[in-house]
Amino acid sequence: MWVGGADGKRFPALDERAGSSRHSNSEPAKTVGLSNERVIVLDQLRKKRNLSDYTGEGVSDEQASACVRAAEDLATTVEQWLRANHPELMGDFKIRDEG
Repeated sequence: MWVGGADGKRFPALDERAGSSRHSNSEPAKTVGLSNERVIVLDQLRKKRNLSDYTGEGVSDEQASACVRAAEDLATTVEQWLRANHPELMGDFKIRDEG
């Protein structure tokens, strides 16, 4: 998608610019307090998923389990941040049961 500037020039929308996804994904990570190490791990998992989508190659059970654990940890981190910073958005919602 192309968007037009006030001067009539056209340029790619933000989501199509090179590297834009890295920048847009890092801001929420900083907001909820993810360490750089966790961001790197999540980015590596994202790249593996994308590669699998394009090549059709599967992933090992170990890789799939690591991805699920990382997703669960991320969901818990985001839920905790939301409860601490914006409880009005959560209501009775729980990502997973405690215990």
